[in-house]
Amino acid sequence: MSKYNAPLYDAPRSWIQKRREQDMDWDIIHMAKKKNNKDLTLFLERQTEDNDWPVLSIDEWDIIVDECKEAEALQEPIQFRGNDGALYDRSQDNGLKIPEGAFSCWQLYKNNLKWKEQSIKDLEYATIGILRRLSIDTRESGPIKGLVVGHVQSGKTANMEALMAMCADNGWNMFIVLSGSIENLRLQTLRRMEKDLNQEGNLVWRGIEHPSKRSGYGERAQDFRFDENSKLRYFTVCLKNTSRLKNLIDWIHMDKASHEQMKILIIDDEADQASISNTAVDAKTAEKERKGINKLIVNMVSDQHHKGDNYSKGKAHAINYVMYTATPYANFLNEAGRDSLYPRDFIWTLKTSDEYIGPNQIYGTSDPDYSDGLDIKRRISQEDLDVISAIYDYDTSDIPESMKDAICWFICAVAVMRYWGYDKSISMLIHTSQKQICHDAVAEAVSSWIDKNRSNSILKYCKQLYDREIHEITKQNWLSQFAGGYGVDEKEIRDYPAFNKISKNIEELLNYEMKHIKMNEEGELQYHAGLHLVIDNCSKNGISNGDDYVRLAYPEPGTANYPKPAPAFIIIGGSTLSRGLTIEGLVSTFFLRASCQADTLMQMGRWFGYRRGYELMPRIWMTEDTIEKFRFLSQLEIELRDDLKKYMMEGIRPDQYGPRINLSPKVSWLRLTSRNHMRNAINADMDYSGAKPQTTIFENSVTKQKQNIAYTEEFLKSLPGKPKVSTQKNAIYWENISLDNIYNKLLNKKFSFSNRSRVFNEIETFCEWISEVLKDNTLNNWTVIVAGRDNVDTSKDKYKHGYWSVADHTIGKVNRSKRNIEDDTCIDIGVLRSIKDQLADVDGEIVKDYIKNKNEGKDISMPQHIDAIRTEAKKQDIPLLLIYRIDGHSKAYHKQGDPNGNSGTPDRIDLDFDSDIIGIQICIPGDQRNKSFAKKVTVYIPDKDKEDEVEDNHGN
Repeated sequence: MSKYNAPLYDAPRSWIQKRREQDMDWDIIHMAKKKNNKDLTLFLERQTEDNDWPVLSIDEWDIIVDECKEAEALQEPIQFRGNDGALYDRSQDNGLKIPEGAFSCWQLYKNNLKWKEQSIKDLEYATIGILRRLSIDTRESGPIKGLVVGHVQSGKTANMEALMAMCADNGWNMFIVLSGSIENLRLQTLRRMEKDLNQEGNLVWRGIEHPSKRSGYGERAQDFRFDENSKLRYFTVCLKNTSRLKNLIDWIHMDKASHEQMKILIIDDEADQASISNTAVDAKTAEKERKGINKLIVNMVSDQHHKGDNYSKGKAHAINYVMYTATPYANFLNEAGRDSLYPRDFIWTLKTSDEYIGPNQIYGTSDPDYSDGLDIKRRISQEDLDVISAIYDYDTSDIPESMKDAICWFICAVAVMRYWGYDKSISMLIHTSQKQICHDAVAEAVSSWIDKNRSNSILKYCKQLYDREIHEITKQNWLSQFAGGYGVDEKEIRDYPAFNKISKNIEELLNYEMKHIKMNEEGELQYHAGLHLVIDNCSKNGISNGDDYVRLAYPEPGTANYPKPAPAFIIIGGSTLSRGLTIEGLVSTFFLRASCQADTLMQMGRWFGYRRGYELMPRIWMTEDTIEKFRFLSQLEIELRDDLKKYMMEGIRPDQYGPRINLSPKVSWLRLTSRNHMRNAINADMDYSGAKPQTTIFENSVTKQKQNIAYTEEFLKSLPGKPKVSTQKNAIYWENISLDNIYNKLLNKKFSFSNRSRVFNEIETFCEWISEVLKDNTLNNWTVIVAGRDNVDTSKDKYKHGYWSVADHTIGKVNRSKRNIEDDTCIDIGVLRSIKDQLADVDGEIVKDYIKNKNEGKDISMPQHIDAIRTEAKKQDIPLLLIYRIDGHSKAYHKQGDPNGNSGTPDRIDLDFDSDIIGIQICIPGDQRNKSFAKKVTVYIPDKDKEDEVEDNHGN
């Protein structure tokens, strides 16, 4: 394997892959869109400086590009068209083709889709790719197990139906869809599949409700035709419920002749939910815990009866098990044995349409052009959290300002969409808690506020809000911010109408009293033109107060009594709204309940999806902390797909990929999935080789920053011997300092890092990784550098203005201005270190010789020069700890090329802080000699999420 396949080169390979997906020519990629080698060199240097790329020469860049080109040439053309990355055994290919017959199930299904041509092509390519991984005869090989990774709210059901259609055309005759744990969602899936698949063609689909050994005549397995010539295709949608699964297994094994003719496709919808084994931490109790749902699904996939082999009758002709999920962390991190549900045969990631508005579009990516995503996110303040807490205790008759904004924006959006002639359901989601008692409290507060203000003040509030919002994000702003480009012609995107054109619609909405959905004597749900209040949780089953239907129930499109104008729903709820349920026409979201668990949090994103016809209307209110979590998850999703693509290009099989995700120290606040689904995540591959993290974000706390200064001075006093003065005269340094000394006396829990300082917020993991490397007698001896401005002198005046007294030396404090951002909880300086300080421990003559002989007298302030000089000095394997004292009175210099690291832009302001700040950088040796420092370490994960405090002490 080439050295350029190492993790160190992931970033440049990812850059190349993304440009290929944009159909960029290889020659243009070779030059990175630059005109000459000089510009290409500057591009590579900038990527190293800004995006942590390894140092690359033009020759090395050419090698990486050529290797990517060769890898692509080895793949089938379908690879980059039907997926975002796929792993599978190349030998497992049944050679099946896309069904072409006009009356085939696939062609009828495809022609019924109202999608644009490219989206249908992507669906077709992905489906045939998955189909070719399956087997029509598994009697000898054992079941096929695969995983399909989609996106939240991206039309995953269509992908499942497409696979069922193609499989039906190719002889599969029994289809089992494992649904979630909510009955109304199971029925929704069943009815949709009956409607979508059962077109008049070569085949006839028949749905089976609750198959069991007690099924009546005509519903038993022996009553159905599974023979080769049958045109019938059977399917059932089964809850992941112990009794339902047992009944289904009983039914499958009821008749030997039928069982042996069954060619089964099992589709596990939301496969990370319920299907994964609740495995214990220790192996001793693992099998005992493997009872219930997971054990039953394993039995079904293994073609075993839940009572044991003695109860099995015959052997199915084929069993293929395909999991679908948008959050596969549990599937990867759980067990991976042959008898488990681990997708050992294939892992396939689906593309989404360029009309999909998902995490990357809303929260941004690492791409600097779209770093913050769409400007539709609005903040919930700490003051508003306090009001919500008071609502839970019934201590206030008001609602927070951000919730007023969210409600009034919803009213405006409904008025706009009705003005446009939109005739489907329109919704607002309020998700503040998982506790049912809190739902009632919030519903009462919302209803009370609307009733008290409906006569005049809400209309005025709406006008002020509407005027502000339509200027804050215009149509052109929205289009320019959409990551990757929106796939709808600009002319087809409706722009905001003037407020005077929608005010009558607002008045009509407010003329009606906000009520629950009503049910008439015939049991039909009745809707009106005002706002419907919905509380969706398990306590609201049935009809309350005579004729109130409280839970969410949208009117069925196309029915005779479908309401006009478009019905509007304010939906308040918790867990039942977190997964599987599509909230129709969602334009306003007030979201507070943020999980520490990555898969749960991402699944809560009901606002992801397609918004064709009302693209400019959605808004989301949430705390800054939650926005940061979703922003991280957005990047995590990209990295997961890029990782799969990397292994795909290397020809790795899923069983070689392993059950672990490469975790990042950035997940200090986040569990990827529930603890009992992370049995194999105790050890996670991390590689800090070449890492040079620096603290650039600090807590806005004078007390904590003063404590950090005291801890740092105490640490520096403990260092043995006298420090040396650097060649540049601006720093002092100590050599041969142990990691134990650095960690125990400085970097441990005493020192306060911002929770947004990625590596430093997971410093225990970082130091544990270093400790593992120390076992190989590498990275043993550190150099500690205290760097500053101006020349170091031996003055002992520790109070000299602008200077710092350290070990009988006076060092100039550094000037670092801060970014002008709205968040006042932190201080963001953007950049800390001066790169030349990494040469503090290098002999000055070596630096001079390098500049004279190898760099032709040019500036050396680039990473590749620093690394080269350290190699010349034989210090390339020495880790560095750099310490800076930032002057609390630092000024912003608004000019280009400021020597103190300031950008010279209006975005910079004076630091103006009542304390100095200690900044730290750690430099870990890179991979210059192709030596890997990768080790396995345990990732610490906290138990509690910050926003849980809002719900504390408010009952269940």
